Amino acid sequence: MPHTPVMVREVLDCLDPQPGQVYVDMTFGAGGHTKAILAAQPDTVVYAIDRDPAAHNMAQNIAKQYGKSIRPVLGRFSELLYLLSSQNVQENTVDGFLFDVGASSMQFDQGGRGFSLSQDGPLDMRMDGERFGNKQPTAADVVNSLGEDDLYGIIKTYGEEKHARKISSAIVDARNKIPITTTKQLAGVVASALAPPGVFFAHDKLNRAVHPATKTFQALRIFVNDELNELYQGLQAARLRPIRVEVLQVTPEPGELELPVWVQAVVNLIYTCTRGNLWI
Repeated sequence: MPHTPVMVREVLDCLDPQPGQVYVDMTFGAGGHTKAILAAQPDTVVYAIDRDPAAHNMAQNIAKQYGKSIRPVLGRFSELLYLLSSQNVQENTVDGFLFDVGASSMQFDQGGRGFSLSQDGPLDMRMDGERFGNKQPTAADVVNSLGEDDLYGIIKTYGEEKHARKISSAIVDARNKIPITTTKQLAGVVASALAPPGVFFAHDKLNRAVHPATKTFQALRIFVNDELNELYQGLQAARLRPIRVEVLQVTPEPGELELPVWVQAVVNLIYTCTRGNLWI
């Protein structure tokens, strides 16, 4: 199903696109932000970057409707300077960078990608798909090969899961009987370690039931895709361009940055990378 970004108005308010400007959408996904920028100001150019080949293919198809206004580029955050150079983008010519970090709804919607708790599929989670083959480990490789202490560290750090030790122990016990190769298997292992079948004891801020394995899946996804390091390198590269860096704030109270679906490590990294160039 098509994805509609929830912060389009805030993005447009921040960027305030003007005729002749150039933007870099670092996470094109289904193109919601890029299309919104071009709808607000058709006389702009957007370099549509995404590491996911599926998103890149979508960008190529959408670009046919926009002429040269959308320039699809396949690559990671860490490759930003090379990617811009390969597109002959000169220094001091980019007016804004947009980072919408995390997994996209398209990735969650496709059970075969291994991101989803609601659909069974191979335990993959690689945002790059098959682009790097066996050079990039899958989530299945991680849960079946790393020691209990390493799994604990991943789940605790990237998932902020208070039951990380119990979960890591359960994973090791389960894989000793049979390798964990599907999302359904892993979700079942985590759920059985934390609660009786069918019991959802966690709730989000809207009081909706949350699957016990949600934080574990998040942690594995971040680890498999090296998301924090990629974000760090991407933000550092963007800062080499002398432009204003803005971080959107959506909170009920002034002075608070509330990012309910981000781990604290991501928030800390953004503050560190943008220190001295941050507008809230």
